[in-house]
Amino acid sequence: MKTYRGWSDGHTVEVDGRLLDPRLDLRHHSPTGFSWGSGSSGPAQLALALLADLCTDKMALAYYQDFKFRVVANLNGDEPWAFTDAELRALFDGVGAAAGVVLPAPAPGPFVPPAIAADELVWTESGEQDPNSRLLATINLAGCLMHLEAYAVAEMKGHDPVQHFDGDSPDTPAKVYAAVGGDGPWHTVMIDDREYVLIATPFCD
Repeated sequence: MKTYRGWSDGHTVEVDGRLLDPRLDLRHHSPTGFSWGSGSSGPAQLALALLADLCTDKMALAYYQDFKFRVVANLNGDEPWAFTDAELRALFDGVGAAAGVVLPAPAPGPFVPPAIAADELVWTESGEQDPNSRLLATINLAGCLMHLEAYAVAEMKGHDPVQHFDGDSPDTPAKVYAAVGGDGPWHTVMIDDREYVLIATPFCD
């Protein structure tokens, strides 16, 4: 999902944090950039740029003036705004309904697994000689409570391709690695400026 944001300070428009291309190659309405809240050249350039980013250049050129008058011109020219691509599509469908035109559905993007931020978990130090060499937390994955263990990775020396682990249980990750048939170094995460390998196991009944 994309998010489009218009900032009232200088009328900058971004899509997912990058500047929206004004698409001057399609129509050069506004040499001074985007604006909104009226039916002038700045809103025309914005309407064209938004639709060109949402759909095809052909559809953008065909309907951006209607989109300008029905949507962009009605925004408060002195206030910032934000729309998701789904919200802009719904607004366009309202504009194109009279002509029986709707935007084509967006192509599905690659699946991105949901992320759990390591620094948002509550970690408990469990190492004996080096307390934070092994950390413990609890996560809930689809209703299944799981132990999440973090094992500190030792600094690699020379060209040794094998990961080694600090602390009181240096052989535990190696045993898990052998059990799952690992074929390369573990992925690691940083927690409080220390590098760890994470291992999750379900609670026992």
